[in-house]
Amino acid sequence: MKLNDTIEQILAQIQQPLWEHWYIKEKIGSGAYSCVFKVEAQRSSRRINTAALKIQPITANGREFLNEDDKRAYIERQKARADSEAEIMLDLRRFPNIVFYEDEDVREYIVDGKFEGYYSLLRMELLTSVVDLIHKRQFDFSQNNIIKLASDIGKGLNGAHTVGVIHRDIKPDNFFVDAYGTYKIGDFNVAKMSDSARTMAGTPGYIAPEVYSAKSDIDAVYTFQADIYSFGICLYRLMNDMLYPFENTDDTETAHSRRYKGEKLPPPRNADPRFAEIILKACEFSTEKRYKDMVAFLLDLSKLDKRPDEISRRVEAAMCRSDPDLTILAEEPGNVSASEVIKTHRAKVDINGSAIEFGRYPDSPGMSSVPLRWRVLNISNDTALMITEKAIDAMPFADSKGCTSWDTSSVRSFLNGEFFNKAFSEDEKKVVLDTELINYKNVTFRTMNGSKTNDKVYLLSIEEAQRLFRDDRERSAAPTALARSKGVYTSADGMVWWWLRSSGCTPGYAADVDYGGDVDSYGNDRIGSVECIRPVIRVSLSFLENEDKSALLRSVSVSSSGGSVNETIAKGDTVKFGEYFTESKSNKDPLLWQVLDVKDGSALIITTSCIDAACFDSRTMAVTWRQSELRKWLNTGFAEAAFGGRLSYIRETSCHTDANAVYHTLGGTDVKDRVFLLSLEEAKAYFPDNGSRTAQVVPAAREKGLFVFDNGCAWWWLRSTGNNKNYAANVDYGGDIDFYGSDATALCGVRPAMWVDVRALAKLN
Repeated sequence: MKLNDTIEQILAQIQQPLWEHWYIKEKIGSGAYSCVFKVEAQRSSRRINTAALKIQPITANGREFLNEDDKRAYIERQKARADSEAEIMLDLRRFPNIVFYEDEDVREYIVDGKFEGYYSLLRMELLTSVVDLIHKRQFDFSQNNIIKLASDIGKGLNGAHTVGVIHRDIKPDNFFVDAYGTYKIGDFNVAKMSDSARTMAGTPGYIAPEVYSAKSDIDAVYTFQADIYSFGICLYRLMNDMLYPFENTDDTETAHSRRYKGEKLPPPRNADPRFAEIILKACEFSTEKRYKDMVAFLLDLSKLDKRPDEISRRVEAAMCRSDPDLTILAEEPGNVSASEVIKTHRAKVDINGSAIEFGRYPDSPGMSSVPLRWRVLNISNDTALMITEKAIDAMPFADSKGCTSWDTSSVRSFLNGEFFNKAFSEDEKKVVLDTELINYKNVTFRTMNGSKTNDKVYLLSIEEAQRLFRDDRERSAAPTALARSKGVYTSADGMVWWWLRSSGCTPGYAADVDYGGDVDSYGNDRIGSVECIRPVIRVSLSFLENEDKSALLRSVSVSSSGGSVNETIAKGDTVKFGEYFTESKSNKDPLLWQVLDVKDGSALIITTSCIDAACFDSRTMAVTWRQSELRKWLNTGFAEAAFGGRLSYIRETSCHTDANAVYHTLGGTDVKDRVFLLSLEEAKAYFPDNGSRTAQVVPAAREKGLFVFDNGCAWWWLRSTGNNKNYAANVDYGGDIDFYGSDATALCGVRPAMWVDVRALAKLN
């Protein structure tokens, strides 16, 4: 029976709603094994949710069997494969560049009262197919857009590889794009949860040479690199007028034959030399010459953006310091002209309150504007991240029906439009910097929050609200009379709820901070609730006199330590030391450390979060801590970037690594390091339990595709060897010490540790 006929029979026996509220509306696509439908759920009179539903028959598919038992056994094997796809999709739902799985079910397929198999229902987010856009001539084939697709899909693919999934069918048909322009990868129908495979799978024209060999060679084995090859061919076609390599001159069959014989590929005709080089390396016939993993691919891809980033940095520098180099930049399209260099602006610095008066806004209904007071959350690279001391206004998060995320919200439009224009003079506007925001989904409820945005004014996310304040008391906020006049709830002690930009428990809710200062991930209705606003901006401090700037720096230091400079550092304290790119690649933020031990005038500290994500070593070889690339990076690139002139505060330490107590693998010879990772024994000794050992993940580490569990935590490396010589031990997302460990080439979180001079550390805190 043909697929469409089978689907028609299935539709006839499906009882709706499929799940609570969900109804099939229309067919939107089909493939070799399944059909996809648009489904809707009427949640309320104001809100309708939409999704995509894949219906896949699980039958004998026309095969003849000697008996019913053999037929049933075949069907059950097919059902196990469908179950496997659902499990894989569930495991991958935390990655923002993979099609988001919502729910699934498997039901019996009955024809004329007789069991004929099953059908699976897989509900996913509703997206637009890239191939559909191509067929409708609506796809943007510009190099910039293809680079964005390469980055987005590459991150999704890296996420899959991180948790051990080989996709095995990478092709444009499985690329999708959401309403915010984010590309995602889907259809894990033939994916395999393994680090290697033997069975030939995939679509002719895209499969890697080693997969093609599996067609005739029973001993042929392929790994994640097969996906990289297929992805390279996809990019090649997108940059080559949708033609395969050699198809410019040969028929398709001959073109494929030349490629699988190892003939060197010509560059795709529409890619510039740097992008072409990346594509061709992904398509290398030899796995030795091909990208080893998606991390390496994404790293090279990111270098294509270095020039725009450098321009942005120089423009910002010119705006802050009247850099003469701005005149050169002005000749390039889209850059700031020399006439836009800012004028000097003076602001009042409140030394006792760690605050700046900057801008003006009404604090009472019908009254004229008064100076806005801002609390400084941190200072980095001569810029200050600031939030208003009070809740200065109040409104719903969104003013339209539907599931509105931060990027399409009315509160974002208000902050970057009406508020920005009303609160700041033309000179003040020029020192308010653009900030790239990564709008992660709610890790507790897994609700998505839209695409990245670039904003002058914004709200904090859940993670930022938790990290940038020491406790609930500091987070609580009083409203202005203007905010109170909007009808917000005010507690007995005069405090209010204020919005965060993160999604809440559902797409129709936004997270917030309650009147007691507690971060509420559940949140409130975006449209029906009126809550307060505490705008956030990042400004250049160039507008301050040197004396005022020094006063502010001292004030922030005093305020962050509770009112007086610490004279001692004790075990259990949280301290600041150094700066690193934890939020984005453009601005450094202060690093927070937990004090694990204090002795002989030195403190052993470890970052409170996974501040980066990296392989222990990218080479496929036996490796110990002494030989590892991660050790080299921590003591060179990271140390120089994070500590600069304060490297002398860090004590050089002799690191002894015992043999693995469970698997007896050797830990390698002793070394001396400034920065290191804890060993298995140290991870057990310095933390009292699993809960204290868990580590949250900073945005920059998430961006690299690091696997993050529902609790917001990730695996993090230890320096001890794992179950064999090319494995390293780690701590899992629940804080359990993992003696078995992970392959050294896997991506895990990094929590640097070091011994630091106590007196120097105390002065900084």
